[in-house]
Amino acid sequence: GTAYTNAEVEPHLAVNPLNANQMIGFWQQDRWSNGSARGLLAGVSNDGGKTWALKPLAFSRCGGGNPANGGDYTRATDPWVSFGRDGVIYAMGLATTGASFQPGSVNAMLASRSTDGGITWSPAATLIQDGPGFFNDKNTITADPTDARYVYAVWDRLVATGGGPTILARSSDGGVSWEPARVIYDPGVNSQTIGNVIAVLPTGELVNVFNRIDGGAGGTSTSTVMVIRSTDKGVT
Repeated sequence: GTAYTNAEVEPHLAVNPLNANQMIGFWQQDRWSNGSARGLLAGVSNDGGKTWALKPLAFSRCGGGNPANGGDYTRATDPWVSFGRDGVIYAMGLATTGASFQPGSVNAMLASRSTDGGITWSPAATLIQDGPGFFNDKNTITADPTDARYVYAVWDRLVATGGGPTILARSSDGGVSWEPARVIYDPGVNSQTIGNVIAVLPTGELVNVFNRIDGGAGGTSTSTVMVIRSTDKGVT
């Protein structure tokens, strides 16, 4: 592929609920023509967006990733960022080495946290890592605005032989550690989900909105927007 230097893709922005002047943007930096980017870059502002400081996250080698900090991958994509109710920032991305479903390839969902407004970041936590039999895609991360302990990460996990269920990884200690990733919705071998996003209602109830794609005869498919809900912080 061709790496397009200075191409910024898939920007996402979050604002600190405790301080509206503090913002963080998160995007792909130097996008490749055949997927993903050289790295994920954060832009941090403490004056309501008037000025910005750039901070690469160590989710890939170009962003400073290595075997010691959990970011030893050649490319990264799908940036998402969320502020907790206590001002802690949570960032998530998809890191890859090699082409999807090809021998020797590896892909992983990574998360990191910042307690100083995005100036410094924790080493990347690996929420899931797979080889060529699976491809994890289209992740989002949501800090619970009703309880600072909880953070929710969701994505779809495509299976080489068919299917793509919704996966959830949850933290109950403010992103210090993560529970094992698990399936929370499986549409079946001929179907997949994509675009999973968790919203937290004022009552604390979780609503995961996603798109379900069902394969049909002759290469046709149908698309349905669906929701699933949890009243126990994602346990069920």
